Amino acid sequence: MYYADEIIDFLQTNRILALKLDYALTDVNNALSAQRELIGKGASALCTTHY
Repeated sequence: MYYADEIIDFLQTNRILALKLDYALTDVNNALSAQRELIGKGASALCTTHY
């Protein structure tokens, strides 16, 4: 049963790491989306500005 416990621990650890990575990448995606939107608004403002 030692090996079964070791396998379970390994899988649980990997699941925890996968969830942390998923959360981190979700946050990065959200930040990039917000930045892209901000840049788009800035570009639109520059294009509509009359000199």
